Amino acid sequence: MNEHDELFSALCDIPDGKAVIKVHDDAVSAEELSVDTDGRAIIDIFPIFPGVEVSLHRYAAENVTISHRFSDSILEINHCRRGRIGWSMNNDIKLYLGAGDLCIHSSNRCSHSSISLPLGYYEGIKIFADVEAFDKNLPPLLLEGGISIDSISRKFCSAEKTSVIPAGRQTESIFPVLYEVEEPLLLPYLKLKVQELFLSLSRMPAPREKDTAPYFSQKAETVKQMRDFITENLDRRFTIEELSRKYLLNTSALKESFKAVYGMPIGAYMKEYRIRRAMEMLSNTDDSIASIAEQVGYETQGKFTKAFKEINQMPPSKYRKLFRR
Repeated sequence: MNEHDELFSALCDIPDGKAVIKVHDDAVSAEELSVDTDGRAIIDIFPIFPGVEVSLHRYAAENVTISHRFSDSILEINHCRRGRIGWSMNNDIKLYLGAGDLCIHSSNRCSHSSISLPLGYYEGIKIFADVEAFDKNLPPLLLEGGISIDSISRKFCSAEKTSVIPAGRQTESIFPVLYEVEEPLLLPYLKLKVQELFLSLSRMPAPREKDTAPYFSQKAETVKQMRDFITENLDRRFTIEELSRKYLLNTSALKESFKAVYGMPIGAYMKEYRIRRAMEMLSNTDDSIASIAEQVGYETQGKFTKAFKEINQMPPSKYRKLFRR
């Protein structure tokens, strides 16, 4: 089962259009958080220190709208485990994160967020830290390290700045365990790993703008329109030059913007999309394999079978036998 299907399976008991918010502390209310979605969502919230809470987010949707408390003094840190997530930030800038990426900004930047999920699913962690409250009540480990949450906040974000830390060694040891560990160990792990995160952030330099530019896009809406067009016409194959002329973008900007939003080149994305549509048709229809190959844009059944095996490690005929509904 791929991660897309795995996450959908985990959320299958939630009604479509419903977001479930669970606060794991009887003394805390979820009234300050409002969530709407066109799919399904679960958000688990854990208050862990004075002024600090961690929330685990799982979405099977294309769009999510979130409203939460905000302030220039509240630091927000987001980590993407899988899928992709995009925010509409100030100045009409769109920020996109993929697996392993981290972003840091003040909560003012996304207090009323229009979130898009380009791949239709997302799992990640959000950390809220009230800078003043946390600095006054630092746990002993951070006190011993001479950590200042205020100095970390000023280094990575301001009212007009968002920092992105790309997936890599700087944070890869911190987050993975938090998605796997079960209660009652989850809360101790959250407390431990949040402290580890702030210790790591205190040592990191602020990211350079040129290194994080690929995570931002001013042409996201155009790219989404283009993606909708090519996925609605799977029986045709468009060249980069054709799309460039149709959407009035030069080829370099088109390729860079598409990758910023969807996390992969157009060709790779469309190959996965065609095969995913074929998987649905193999499971839910009586269409022949040759007919499905043609419907998703393959000239021959042989080419389709080769591409299908590269992604699923089995031919379409075997997939149909295993997953026919």
